[in-house]
Amino acid sequence: MKTYKQLTYEQRCQIEALKKSGISQQAIAALIGVNQSSVSRELSRNTGLRGYRHNQAHRTSVERRRQHSETAQCVFSGLYFLHTYSGGFFIKRNDFIAPSINARH
Repeated sequence: MKTYKQLTYEQRCQIEALKKSGISQQAIAALIGVNQSSVSRELSRNTGLRGYRHNQAHRTSVERRRQHSETAQCVFSGLYFLHTYSGGFFIKRNDFIAPSINARH
């Protein structure tokens, strides 16, 4: 089973150079050893007004990853909350029960 891997800085440099020389996305993917959809997604996400620039693309990608890892996610299940974050997860008991919920019983 393959695991997902982020594009490296070097791969982004190669994408920029190959794209500027007119190579197709499919050929770029084969040359740098990634799936064609990865190249397509990279170009669509990180092509700005001045075209695809590897430095800008890499900074944007690193920032997206940082923001995603710092965002705490919370899932409510009955009396417990499951909080996930970049370092793992923890479970917290919900001691608050709203009066409107109690009134239904």
